[in-house]
Amino acid sequence: MATGFFGADLSATTNTTLATVTASTTSVGTINLVNRNSSSVLIRIAIAATGTPGASEYIEYDLELTAKGTPGATYNQSGIIAQAGKNIVVYSDTANVTAAYWHIEE
Repeated sequence: MATGFFGADLSATTNTTLATVTASTTSVGTINLVNRNSSSVLIRIAIAATGTPGASEYIEYDLELTAKGTPGATYNQSGIIAQAGKNIVVYSDTANVTAAYWHIEE
């Protein structure tokens, strides 16, 4: 059984693969995104076959994170389940967003 923590400082308008699930395993984890900007940002999260998600692979799409220091500036979702070979892909329309995924593979 493997565990892992993956983090990234997101660039604007760029898909970022946080993790790829190891072959022959399933990942169960938690994803967290934090807006470090003084204004709102829009984020996307997908469990995708590639680093470029298709429309049906998003679990969040253009979700607003409010300005830093305000309620809603952080997104946290536990119980993310992804099968072998899937990618955890995140996106922000603005830079200065931190993304983290920690998980266990079985």
